[in-house]
Amino acid sequence: MAGAEGWKKGRLPYLMYFAAAGSVTPFMVLYFERNGLTPTAIGLLGSLAAAVAIVPGLLWVSWSDRLMRRRPFLLFGLLVQMVAWLIFPLASSFYQFLLLMVAMSALIPPIEALMNVWILGKLEIGKLGTGYGLVRIWGSIGWIIATVAVGALIESTDIRYAFVIGAGLIALVMIQPIHDEEAEHADKTLGGQRTRNIRGILPFGIATVIRAFSVGMTYTFLSVYLDRIGTPFWLIGWGWAISALPEIPLMVLAGRLSDKIGRMPLLAAGFLCSSTMAFIFAFIDRPILAVPFMSLSGVSYALTYISSVGFLADVAPRDKQATAQGVYSIITTHLPRVAGPFTGGLIIDTYGLDSMFLLAGTLTLSAAMLLLGSRRIWRPPNGG
Repeated sequence: MAGAEGWKKGRLPYLMYFAAAGSVTPFMVLYFERNGLTPTAIGLLGSLAAAVAIVPGLLWVSWSDRLMRRRPFLLFGLLVQMVAWLIFPLASSFYQFLLLMVAMSALIPPIEALMNVWILGKLEIGKLGTGYGLVRIWGSIGWIIATVAVGALIESTDIRYAFVIGAGLIALVMIQPIHDEEAEHADKTLGGQRTRNIRGILPFGIATVIRAFSVGMTYTFLSVYLDRIGTPFWLIGWGWAISALPEIPLMVLAGRLSDKIGRMPLLAAGFLCSSTMAFIFAFIDRPILAVPFMSLSGVSYALTYISSVGFLADVAPRDKQATAQGVYSIITTHLPRVAGPFTGGLIIDTYGLDSMFLLAGTLTLSAAMLLLGSRRIWRPPNGG
């Protein structure tokens, strides 16, 4: 049932799901590069896959809301994810990668969005930020452990093992007890804070799209950047782990602050951290300097993600929670990547990595300024 202890049910699912993501995501672009793909080709691959994901993603979450069911969609998406990752080590050409990426994009529902709706429904109203932060911390722990362990493993073996490990962890997520009966009951407790926060949707949406476009450029090629300045695989793994370390204390702190002072101030602070990191990477070409600054990514992610998920839980109607979280997932994960990675790849091939980071930093800074200028939406979720 929903309440102060509801967050405890999400610990293991989030730990294992984000460990699976941490096993594969930081190293996938490097796998493409090792198979001869240029930055432009990698960007095109990501852009096409993201374009395909938009309409199916909206249909998946809308269907989930209509049926008030999460588990069947989660299990199906996780199964497709697991099978695709097991096939990836057998692929070696652009068209083979494209087929896999497009199939994943069309067939996998927004898994994280559905997990968020499930756990948010178990949390105490008025403390959604705090409770969600306590859950999401476990995802950060899983990511840190996986990136370090898998980075060390593939340094001495084969990068393809990353996909096998990720698939195994996905299988563990599938056996977790995520019950529809509890989620359906809990969904009725959400969406009760709409009147004071609904005005923030437009600036929130515009700023989120701008920032996500720049992140689509930056994070697609962050491992490539580290590789090009001479960073070994094991240190790249540590870099991604370091990027998640600040999330552990900040997930809970950000959740509590967002419950007290409102979601938007923290969102703007997260955008500023992301912009600062991009500007720094434009001028650093030594691994020993670059890797520690990846911690800014964790600060930005914790502040941005906690405040965004909480904001959407506040404003979305109770029967549209999965749709709201799914739209946010598409905005931040798929929509910007239609143009972000391809644009980033073109800029890198034409002008270099430093120019791409400068553009990304400027765009994110402009999004932060938009939020800072929209002070009328700076209200805590309880209307205080």
